[in-house]
Amino acid sequence: MRKRSGFTLVELLVVIGIIAVLIAILMPSLSRARMSANLVNCQSNFKQIHTAIMFYVNENQGFLPRSSGAEWGPMGTNAGTYIKLTQLLGKPFNDETIDTLSPVFTCVEVTPAPASAAVWAPNLIRTVQFHPRGFPGYDQLASENADYPQRKWSSIRQAAEKIAFYEATQIPAWNMCPEPESIFLDGWRWNWGHRYADPPADGNYSRFEEPIMVGTNRDDGWWVCSMRFRHMKNTVTPVAFFDGHVEARQARDIRVKEICINK
Repeated sequence: MRKRSGFTLVELLVVIGIIAVLIAILMPSLSRARMSANLVNCQSNFKQIHTAIMFYVNENQGFLPRSSGAEWGPMGTNAGTYIKLTQLLGKPFNDETIDTLSPVFTCVEVTPAPASAAVWAPNLIRTVQFHPRGFPGYDQLASENADYPQRKWSSIRQAAEKIAFYEATQIPAWNMCPEPESIFLDGWRWNWGHRYADPPADGNYSRFEEPIMVGTNRDDGWWVCSMRFRHMKNTVTPVAFFDGHVEARQARDIRVKEICINK
């Protein structure tokens, strides 16, 4: 009699079951590894942005760039600073209507807009927000230039403890970016007694050591300091300090004092 070769149905089902169990065990680890890799990637991008800023400082007598200027450009996106930093990073940029910004300015966890969405200048989308006081933009330039002059890097005290830029909103149907209007950190929060202004509008220094999302430091879903926490299942964001180091932080770990920069 000839012996029959191959697996029985029961044996195949057992093997398939074992493989399924192993996949179920490994998938969360693989997913977390992917998320960690994306976070590291964005932190690396932030370090490159700081390098470009230092190139700019060295070329401009120690002055930090404005996050945006008064000229909106042919695409109306006010992306001049991002374009300049893109060039300083070695990426060619000649035509604002066609060329794209350096990818370091867009979070790797951002979900692209659907093809049906009305996206204005998709080649200039970016999600990095520069600190409105360290890098005053068009809003301050137009109305409050005396209070928000272009700053020198050397004027930032305690550079290792002050946040320079962070991940923020993506506005696909307006000017593609969170430009630093006066509601961010200053005007709107000042009027409501937040401790983001220095000195505080209400004179209460007790919140200086508190997280930005606690009690009266909280915005309840409005602008939330314009920060976005896209990483690690929307719980973590990279933040870059003026001295160039980058940290991964949860909202509860970002202190009010770290975003208070004296005028």
